[in-house]
Amino acid sequence: MTDQSQYNPVSCDIHSQLELFIMHKKKLHVEYIQNDDTMKQIVTPYDIVTRKDKGEYLLATDDSEQNLEIRLDALRHFQEL
Repeated sequence: MTDQSQYNPVSCDIHSQLELFIMHKKKLHVEYIQNDDTMKQIVTPYDIVTRKDKGEYLLATDDSEQNLEIRLDALRHFQEL
């Protein structure tokens, strides 16, 4: 993702996988881009929302119960733990 303002929709397959992880309250190891840095975290996703910028975001909490919003087109990798 090079242009933060332009959202690039993710595939329906990725969206469906994330929704299943949310439904089953699965923890994930995620890698994503934030401010040109690659972030790696273990999170528990709880929703996917669409914001005013038309981007879709994964809402999750990390191990210290901090809330996170990860833009779906910034996700580089995710895996169930």
